[in-house]
Amino acid sequence: MSERWALVLAIVPLVVFYVVESTWGLRAGVLLAMAFAAGDLAWHWFRHRRLHRLGLGAAALVVGLGGMSLLSDDERWFLWSPVFGDVLLAAVLIGSVALGRPLLTVAALEADPELALDPDEERLFAGITVRLGLNLLLHAALCAWATGETRETWLFVSGPVQYLLIGAQVGGEILWSRYQLPPSEDGSP
Repeated sequence: MSERWALVLAIVPLVVFYVVESTWGLRAGVLLAMAFAAGDLAWHWFRHRRLHRLGLGAAALVVGLGGMSLLSDDERWFLWSPVFGDVLLAAVLIGSVALGRPLLTVAALEADPELALDPDEERLFAGITVRLGLNLLLHAALCAWATGETRETWLFVSGPVQYLLIGAQVGGEILWSRYQLPPSEDGSP
């Protein structure tokens, strides 16, 4: 599967949950979401023979909060999973900057161990990391609000709105980096 389809396929579980929950009720929707989370982990393990912490964390949230919804017969537990996920990831991102090891810098250096970032680039990566954390907190607040609205509103806010917020940030970061980073020695931006 190409990477360009990954974004589209990330919305599929939300749509499937909505259709199943609308047709057969909350219990069926939550059970399917939990099965999908477990299946996604199994598929990733089958393909790569390893699991990412982010995928494990997301699956743990879906299964844990889905289980709480089933046990208490209260849909709010499951509907709050994007809120908890966003807040936890934002805390990791912002906390990594506070500890002096911005997560985006660490990821860039892990991807290319020979990469040498100058101080301006390090500051830019730290800023992007903080702004991504703040973006996630904004999305968490919107999702928290949407849990009290219609299911269609929740679906739209928890899925497409997050991609719109991230897309707006990426565009803003590109423009911001053009003003923050000095031109390279060869004159290219």
